[in-house]
Amino acid sequence: MKTQIDKLEIGIPLEVSWGYDQTNVDFYQIVRISDKSVWFKKIDGEAVPGTGGYMYGNVRAKKDAFCDPNRIPRDQQGIHRRPIKSDSCGIYVPFEDRRLRPTTFEEEHYESSYA
Repeated sequence: MKTQIDKLEIGIPLEVSWGYDQTNVDFYQIVRISDKSVWFKKIDGEAVPGTGGYMYGNVRAKKDAFCDPNRIPRDQQGIHRRPIKSDSCGIYVPFEDRRLRPTTFEEEHYESSYA
């Protein structure tokens, strides 16, 4: 029988949304997996046409669109290794006090900005 952790595969995206006055969405892509850990790297997202307005809209992960190291903070560059965990909502990867959750490249996520 396949467990939730068995559903993780190299190449699938992970998503985390965060923020207080705005909703930020970050994406990462799995590059390696072991029995208890996952290695992932930050990837770009893209706006979904026709879903937004001024300073809000839906975004989705872009496959293999690994972020330029010059655009992201030094402590987030490169490949990260974290344990795989689960709770009543499913599997997740703890990272920077957040929960990265598996998603797809087609799934849309709401994002908003605050000026």
